[in-house]
Amino acid sequence: MNMEYCKKALTIEGGQYYIDGVRGSDVRLEEPFQYENHLYLNLTSTRGMDGERLADTVTSLNGVDLFTILISDPAFSVETDLTFPTNSKYYSWFCFAVPKPKIAAATPVLPSPLRMEIVETLDTATVALLTERWERDYVEAVLGGYPDSIKEVARKSFAGGINKEKSHHALFYKGDDLVGHLMLDTAYFPPLGGNSTAVHFWVDSTLPSADRRAIHESLWHQIHFSFSEDPRFAGVARINSKSVNYLLHNGAYPLHLRVKKIEESK
Repeated sequence: MNMEYCKKALTIEGGQYYIDGVRGSDVRLEEPFQYENHLYLNLTSTRGMDGERLADTVTSLNGVDLFTILISDPAFSVETDLTFPTNSKYYSWFCFAVPKPKIAAATPVLPSPLRMEIVETLDTATVALLTERWERDYVEAVLGGYPDSIKEVARKSFAGGINKEKSHHALFYKGDDLVGHLMLDTAYFPPLGGNSTAVHFWVDSTLPSADRRAIHESLWHQIHFSFSEDPRFAGVARINSKSVNYLLHNGAYPLHLRVKKIEESK
């Protein structure tokens, strides 16, 4: 593999990457390339590829500990391609595109005692509760095996987004208890070259499955038909199989996989 950097123009149309105007799956590009100060790697086939071995090769470059693998292969499988062992020295996360249906669906009706409220800004008590629940259900439950450095990045990312004003928040309650949350917020997404709608969601894992299904249905309707016409995307840790499968089940597709070398040992 040629490890010299090269500058390329990167765009996305209809879920497909284009590199210098050529569809990613048609590009025979063997070297990493740089776009907006980030290192990218385009792979036309990822079937059965060992992600950790690939990451070892790329991070052998001087000073590289973070890079992005474009998913140009339409046959990409999140279960079998670019896999990492559970004790990997790399942390990786997908960026999913969330396509919007052309025809609006009927608004789901939440069965009592479930209800939903829409707000632009969260009060201090709600932020504190969501932070506590997110710590329990994501930082500890999903990232529990990772070092504190990765958990701190996740905490800062959550805190930086949840405190923004004038976002679109859907709050789900069961009686008086907050049991679900969706945040849609405008963010600049470099590959798309402009603003996009960042998606963040949480549903209490302790709820009965029927309640979780009902909330997810309403939550997904909000993702599709609320807030803005901008493209939607969501970042999800590769290890977070529940959220990955939920997005795939609802028609989202992975655009790329970011890989970061973990500096401290577990």
